[in-house]
Amino acid sequence: MSNIRFAGVVCGLVAVCLGAAAFHYNMQVSPTVKPLVLVYRDSTHLEGRDRQPDARLWTLAVRSDGSFMRANSIGDASGHIEDVKSIEFRDRYVVVDPYTASTTTYKPSMAIFVPTRDCLGTSAGSMLGHPLEYLRDDSKKAKGNVIQMTTERWLAADLNCVVMREHISEVDRDHGKIEFYREAVSVRLGEPPADFFEVPPSYHERGPADLSKELESKSGQKVFRDDAARDKLQKIYDAEKHR
Repeated sequence: MSNIRFAGVVCGLVAVCLGAAAFHYNMQVSPTVKPLVLVYRDSTHLEGRDRQPDARLWTLAVRSDGSFMRANSIGDASGHIEDVKSIEFRDRYVVVDPYTASTTTYKPSMAIFVPTRDCLGTSAGSMLGHPLEYLRDDSKKAKGNVIQMTTERWLAADLNCVVMREHISEVDRDHGKIEFYREAVSVRLGEPPADFFEVPPSYHERGPADLSKELESKSGQKVFRDDAARDKLQKIYDAEKHR
């Protein structure tokens, strides 16, 4: 399963590097970054299929300095995560892969969790004890095989505008529909465990193309959907990697 976990983290990395948006500020929300640990449940509905993909749990941790960690799993009984992690520090973005004992390090992207941020949404009740704001985006611009996409997000106004619930609906050129759902199942306030942000000094720095080659040779499965996707991420790594 390490190749699947790695691919998921890689995709998340691309989204973070390319999807950061400019922020608008006011004094209606917290003047500091709220440290927390969130556990999410993700599920997908494929129209016309009796068997749907299994739901999965994953973890987002945010420190008070704005650094954050994502892992495609949750902590064990002692709270430790023994899985691939992507960590954004102030000075670098690093993917930590225990399965290959490697790190893949990039320059940091624009800060995502910042103080005094306006969520830019409309009031939408509360969830897990936190007030929500709602945002909706409808796009009919073709992107690949997708011709229409609707994104709905419910953000916690008192928790760095973090996503608490998300619904994405995509329609492809054959008019097939895919729906993606994300929902926070737990929120724990306070600084995350230190080992969530640990980068083992013994791990070796390696690029995504090198790692995908190893994982594919071990599993016999493709990490990226095609060579172009792999090459695109390798180019990002070569151009933006941390020096």
